[in-house]
Amino acid sequence: MSIIRVITNHLEIDNSIQINSASDNTSYYDPNYVDGYIFASTKNNSTRYHIRNLEYSGNSIWFHFRIHASQTAATTLSADTWVMFLDKYDRVIASVGKVDSGSNSVRLRVHGTSIITGVSSYSIPTGFSLIDIHYEQVGITANLSLYINGVLQETLTNTDIGNLQKCIHISGNPDAYAYSSTNKSKGRLSELIIADEDTRGLRVAKLKQSAPGTYNDFTGDVADLDTYTKEDFLNTDTVGQKVSWEPTAYLGAAGNVKYVGVSSMAQHHAGSPNSLCHFLRMGGVDYEGADIRTKFDGIIQQFWATNPETSDPWVTADLADIDEVGAKAAP
Repeated sequence: MSIIRVITNHLEIDNSIQINSASDNTSYYDPNYVDGYIFASTKNNSTRYHIRNLEYSGNSIWFHFRIHASQTAATTLSADTWVMFLDKYDRVIASVGKVDSGSNSVRLRVHGTSIITGVSSYSIPTGFSLIDIHYEQVGITANLSLYINGVLQETLTNTDIGNLQKCIHISGNPDAYAYSSTNKSKGRLSELIIADEDTRGLRVAKLKQSAPGTYNDFTGDVADLDTYTKEDFLNTDTVGQKVSWEPTAYLGAAGNVKYVGVSSMAQHHAGSPNSLCHFLRMGGVDYEGADIRTKFDGIIQQFWATNPETSDPWVTADLADIDEVGAKAAP
């Protein structure tokens, strides 16, 4: 069981056309945990986020996010999809969204040889809510479950999914639950998690870089890591070179930590190095993750389920022991 992807800004989404991230108003996110939110940047009901090429074993996937809803659902626009699960052939296998223009809330759908649509509909409350959507396939049967603030709303089942395969891509419109032709950015998303295990109750805390660390082999300024543009970057053409930085302090609630991770957007041009390795520096020791082969504009994330210094489960007090975070160019 593992975390597949964590998303805290639009650059961690593989295809973010008309999707952006901002930090202009802390009313839309929790600044003790993250530094911004993701939103639809145009008045267009075809606006989509696309999270593609998810890699995991098994046939069960959870999608979790925190949403700030500025208004309840609108009825002034045609049906649109809030969250959509797709297989490797880009076929829709399940969705949550408005099913008709007269709807003022969302319904579940599970695809197969026929499309099963939920009878009940659900409104997203204004203000903050935690949303968890679970899709799983068991043989030719598929189940889709929606949780709002940890409470199960419905599990919808299709007993014949035909030749549809497991979820590889997730897409949707952040505003689809409440969109109207005159409004946009009514659904602001933060703390997104995709996992093959239960995500209910989880939060995401982002520790940004605060100062350069021990290693500075890469060309560029580590301060550019927080600009959220593809034009600012670090680079190297030498295997084994490292760059590191000191993280900011954790400001969230005390308690247990399920995973600690490092996220990069890595681009390979030509030749070697071909891979990137993240590491945590604790007590003067670099605890390296696996070498991950870079892809063009690909997202690379490494997660540690236990504290590598002690081999014990993480707790929030351990975060102060992470002296530096870094990346190493690998073959």
